[in-house]
Amino acid sequence: MLLDILFPLSITLLLEPLIFSLIKKFDFKVFLVSSIANLVLNTTMNVIIHFILEKRIYALFLFNYEIATIFVEALIVNLFCKIKYGKCLLFSMFANIASLTMGSMLNSFGISSIYVSIILFVFYAIFFVLVFLYNSPNKEHDSNN
Repeated sequence: MLLDILFPLSITLLLEPLIFSLIKKFDFKVFLVSSIANLVLNTTMNVIIHFILEKRIYALFLFNYEIATIFVEALIVNLFCKIKYGKCLLFSMFANIASLTMGSMLNSFGISSIYVSIILFVFYAIFFVLVFLYNSPNKEHDSNN
């Protein structure tokens, strides 16, 4: 059951914050806010799906939750990062479609294991560090702008 929560979360955390951070050229705050929002929203969705929801309404729930997630993520990034809501909405839509498509494709091929989840979390950690380093104060970087 843990894999049912970790696998979709690992896909979401790998794709969505990276896509969102493109709004402001790999801005660390956008990356972090999107990561936290996705951690909460995706975990909540998968707990509901796997522990509460009846399987016969899975597709309907997933569709409605994903639509709501697009609006909520956009609002969160808008409020915390001071980016126009329309732009956030566009990036949220693209990010959610990308992660849902990737998750659906991997599931359809039967690729969902703890090892894949660990690899995806490692990639996320690498991207997290790279985005952080990209945004760290650098005198050479500042003088070139």
